[in-house]
Amino acid sequence: MSPLLIVVILGFCIAVNAQAPKPCETPAQWQCDRTEVNRQTKELIKMKYFYDLTNLRKRHIEVVKQGSEVDYFDRIEIYKEKKEYRVNLKEKTCQVVPLTRPFHVYQVSMNDTFEGEASIGNTGVEGEGVTIQMWSGYTEERS
Repeated sequence: MSPLLIVVILGFCIAVNAQAPKPCETPAQWQCDRTEVNRQTKELIKMKYFYDLTNLRKRHIEVVKQGSEVDYFDRIEIYKEKKEYRVNLKEKTCQVVPLTRPFHVYQVSMNDTFEGEASIGNTGVEGEGVTIQMWSGYTEERS
């Protein structure tokens, strides 16, 4: 085998390995609309969700529907203070409760597995769609 062929094959192998999918870094602050459904209690929660890794805090502005009952909440979780503020917007009450669970970091870890990619909406037109990646794995909370 000629030395030139060996160099070409070696270069090809390096180029292929350099293109292996790897997790991207999650932004430190972001917000989204989020929906949670509990089929057992027949509860539907729609919320504006705010996430702040830098200051270790989260906020949920929620509309909670269970049967014909509807409640409105504003929950603020401040992990540095280990406190959660629960404001019932309908009853105009506020509770301060201790936070005992750890702050959940949304990230793709190095040991996670790439499951695939999907498009939502029209990704050919700017602002009309989004491409998402699906990863699976375990966190310390779920292992």
